[in-house]
Amino acid sequence: MKKFNNYAASLIFTILTAFFIIFTVFVRFAGTTVMNEKFYTDIVKSEKLTDSVLNSINKFFDDSYASSGIPAEVYLNAIDKDKLESAICNKIENTILEIKGEKVSDKEVFNFSEVEKSITNYFEAFAEENNVDVNEKYQEQLDKTIEAAKTEIENHIDIFMLDIMDRSGVLDKAEKLYPFLTPVMIAVISALAVCIVILAVLNRKSIPALFYWGAVSCLCSSVIVAVPCLILKFSDYFNGLVIRTDYIFKSVTAVLYSMVDALLLVQIIIFAAAVILFVLYAVTGRLKKS
Repeated sequence: MKKFNNYAASLIFTILTAFFIIFTVFVRFAGTTVMNEKFYTDIVKSEKLTDSVLNSINKFFDDSYASSGIPAEVYLNAIDKDKLESAICNKIENTILEIKGEKVSDKEVFNFSEVEKSITNYFEAFAEENNVDVNEKYQEQLDKTIEAAKTEIENHIDIFMLDIMDRSGVLDKAEKLYPFLTPVMIAVISALAVCIVILAVLNRKSIPALFYWGAVSCLCSSVIVAVPCLILKFSDYFNGLVIRTDYIFKSVTAVLYSMVDALLLVQIIIFAAAVILFVLYAVTGRLKKS
């Protein structure tokens, strides 16, 4: 009876250990990946998202030529690719830092001076060539065109729709929840440590049994998380998201698949730990018998 009670208790705390391993993984994932600005900026560079943004800007101004009469080159020749990529990364970094309550960079996300200069030069050349009076109406149209161009470029810089999330209150909620991340991490790790200690006490007379229950905990936790991740990855699940804007679709799916890959990597490590513990269980079990 005593042996059965010990087995039942070990099984219960093995299940609890598995779930606390999962909780620990996800809380740590939130802190080190989801709230890590470098995670997003690295994706911007590795996935060449700036190229997609430039293509979209080109298409927009090319399509608007019929109504504005301004060639797309007027805008595109004034946009430096490296500076645009830097602006995209600055937007992401400033948003994440603001959520974390850290100091936000004072530098401008994107300097529009070259865009303003290019549009102004085009207007002046057009006015001179077509004898257009440079009056108040001319200046009003120039200012309107510059403002419209700046707004459109700013919208393209926001590849993760951070401004929309800000207006909807999502970022405010994230900012309020972020301070609880560290206390939750401490609580979860403490609970995990308690479960491991209890398992050790329950199996203090049998080292192989301790290795066995530890292996089962690691195996269960890794399988529970890894299976959904593998389904998401190899079924191309996120490709079915309905996002009509190409560069936003590419940005969002790149982040989601990278998050899945990051979780899978952790599960591989936990699975490897389970294999090692099973090997130790087998070795110590044989030594005990001999």
